[in-house]
Amino acid sequence: MQGESSNVVVAVRIKPIDPQELADGARFCLRVDHKKKSIVVYGTYADERSFTFDYCFSSSGEPGSENYASQSDIYEALGKRLLQHAWNGFNCSVFAYGQTGSGKTYTMMGEDKCGVSDVIFESGSSSLRGDFDGAATGAGLIPRFCRSLFSQIIKAEESVGQG
Repeated sequence: MQGESSNVVVAVRIKPIDPQELADGARFCLRVDHKKKSIVVYGTYADERSFTFDYCFSSSGEPGSENYASQSDIYEALGKRLLQHAWNGFNCSVFAYGQTGSGKTYTMMGEDKCGVSDVIFESGSSSLRGDFDGAATGAGLIPRFCRSLFSQIIKAEESVGQG
């Protein structure tokens, strides 16, 4: 896994401009360089500046386009790594930082903010026996992590019961 030898991993996600921002005349002042894992900030009042991260995600394009980062992409890159380390007994944490309206809650929790209305939970814990990737929902990093954790617990309990 990328960043495997590091204790701290830093990721950045670029959100699309929302309709109100467009109405106010906002425009993009940055671009993502996926090969260099960097964000390039540009504008009329400053020179270009580049900032490098362990992961750079852009959700500013059209969903399904080549460089569009979906909720699933975020989980695959960050959440699975956290789950693996937590399962191996390490303390793990994840936090989101940014200004109001920058997409922190959406990335961490998803479209419905807490994921409790998703079908996978409404049908009972037996539905957790299979792997859940949340692909059919807008679930964020935290609901996907929790679902995967409980799924892994159930699988471990079943294997102990059979062994």
